[in-house]
Formats: sequence, structure tokens, C-alpha cells
Amino acid sequence: MNHRNLWAPWRRAYLESLLAQEFDLGEVQPAKGSFLAEYWAHPDRDHVNHVIHRDDHGMILLNRYPYANGHLLVALGEPRPTLLEYEPEQRAAFWQLVDRAMALVERALAPQGVNVGINQGRAAGAGVPD
Repeated sequence: MNHRNLWAPWRRAYLESLLAQEFDLGEVQPAKGSFLAEYWAHPDRDHVNHVIHRDDHGMILLNRYPYANGHLLVALGEPRPTLLEYEPEQRAAFWQLVDRAMALVERALAPQGVNVGINQGRAAGAGVPD
């Protein structure tokens, strides 16, 4: 497999922004905070930020640079480095958000299948700093 191929060409704008940042600064700099924390703090901007659902615990949003159709992100409002650092009640709330996200995808897209994954840490593909 050629690792230079981009299998999700619509992600090109995101990759080019990283390249531009690396060119301007000499290296990609970690964000101050995360976009998820920023989105959580500003519910008045849900439409602009593509947040399609929020409750007292977290939110569901459209991925700005999706890998596939229907690619949603689910996040709890209080940021923590790992899922296991949340209390059991918070993890239960997370899975309720995942259930809702799956129901939204099923209703809107009627897919033949659904993939649910957790990208925790940069090595796992997470774009949010640890």
C-alpha cells in the first residue's frame, strides 16, 4: 500500500492546514485547549460548529473533516484525557449519546452498517491533544 494516497480526498483542506502551520511555525503546534472544549463552552454557536445535539453531559457533532458519510463525533462536556478517567455515571451518559448518534445515523442515512470507535491518544488517531 502506498502511504502517500489520501483515501478521503475531502480531508485535503485539513491536511493542508497542518502543512501550512508546519511551514509557518517550523512544526505543528498543539492547540491551546481543544475545539471540543471550545464548542462545549459556546452552545450559541452550535449551528456554526455543526453540533446536532447536546444535553447536560455532552454533545454530538458532524465531523468537519469526515472519513466517511455520516461520520459523527461524540464528546462529553468535561474534557479528560481518557474515557476511564470519567465516573461510571459519566461513561453511561457517553454511551447514551452514542446510542442517540447511532439512531440519528440510522434514521438519516439508513446505512448497511455502522462503525463505532474510540480514538484515544494521538497514536490511536485522535486529533484532540492528550
